[in-house]
Amino acid sequence: MMRNLGLDDPSKDDWHGIRDVFAEYALTLAIISKSFGRVGNELTLLQMTELGETEEYLGNRSVGSSTMPQKKNPRGPGDLIEFSRVIPRLSEIVLDDMINSFERDGQKSDDELKMISVESEKMINRAKPLLKELKVNKEKMRENLEITNGLILSQRLTFYLADKIGKDTANDLMHDIAKYALNNNISLKDAALNNKIVNQNITENTLKDILDPETYIGLAAEQAQIIVKEIELKRSK
Repeated sequence: MMRNLGLDDPSKDDWHGIRDVFAEYALTLAIISKSFGRVGNELTLLQMTELGETEEYLGNRSVGSSTMPQKKNPRGPGDLIEFSRVIPRLSEIVLDDMINSFERDGQKSDDELKMISVESEKMINRAKPLLKELKVNKEKMRENLEITNGLILSQRLTFYLADKIGKDTANDLMHDIAKYALNNNISLKDAALNNKIVNQNITENTLKDILDPETYIGLAAEQAQIIVKEIELKRSK
């Protein structure tokens, strides 16, 4: 059976006395459930009306609330969070079962092993359609990036100025510029253009490019592709 499943040969130990194999299995599923729980929590937050960056597909006939039909409650994300709470609790029981008396005592967690396996399968089956059909609101994401009027890019501008005027000087300067922007309710760009030192070291066009969040993602895309390829490779084995 193990070979047909593509798994390693079973442990040579007698499970009656050595139950760490079961505990490791249960704890591995618990860790996986927490990863899915994190996804569920993230999507719950991103689906909030105030953020609105993602949206779960619920079908055309879904009703969000009996009194507020416009509501779209995070059902799938909520389910993933629930699984991330139930599965680790079951794993604790299996972990406790490592402590046993005289090897063949009756304190064994057969039911919990079954339950944790079933719940994990339910979790994966719940996550697949949720992620596959997830709607991503790029326009809303871009809009949210502008909430701080460009201050989110203050670090990037600091790095650029550091090469011109030194790191400590640039840090102090950006602190003053950011404070000026907040106090006067203006954008970071306008606050920077009002500063004499900034004007001496950067052009307006360069400043515009620096304060474009779409050009400040580093190696995120490349890193994501590396992870995807690594997972595909492991699945092919």
